Amino acid sequence: MFAGKNIGLSVLQGWCQTFEALCQDIDAELGDDKRGFHWVQCKEKLGMARWHWDMGPDQDRPDVITKRVNNAVAKTKHLCGVCGEPGEIDLEADWMLTLCPAHTQENRHQEKMDRLSRIKAPKGVGELVLYLGFDGVLHHGVVAWISKKASFGLDARVYAVAVAARMEFGRASAIMRFKTATPMAASHRLHPVGANAVGLQ
Repeated sequence: MFAGKNIGLSVLQGWCQTFEALCQDIDAELGDDKRGFHWVQCKEKLGMARWHWDMGPDQDRPDVITKRVNNAVAKTKHLCGVCGEPGEIDLEADWMLTLCPAHTQENRHQEKMDRLSRIKAPKGVGELVLYLGFDGVLHHGVVAWISKKASFGLDARVYAVAVAARMEFGRASAIMRFKTATPMAASHRLHPVGANAVGLQ
């Protein structure tokens, strides 16, 4: 069932046991005559498995095999793609994937770090400063580019806000700085959003 032409066969580790059981069931169902059955594509899409198969040109597709494949695919919607434990599709992640609670938290933490590393500061004389909110978390919109010469405060000259998606950052680092300078409209002013944070209005 893996010898025929395919466009890619990839099964997440957490779904391997389900896929292996499916292959055994299909093999038993077909018996000695495999009828040209083979996997055409195995992948993940929209948080769950997508397992496509084909048979010889002169063979009908047995309904029983279609049903077995569909049932196995449906199971992956509730199995963590990493470890196979019970899970649900994480709709808040950048990439939809079924994960257990532990791997959901791990994935979100990694995505936060990835977003932070993707922030590209244009060349200039300012600094990109990430301020934590009063609850110790970096919130959406609390990212400002300020002039290196400006003093921090409500009258500080603000240059730009750079948040493409909601970001939350742990309590370990209060401020991170990057060189930049991109002018903003003069109408934008700082306003307090917490004890040690500022935002824009």
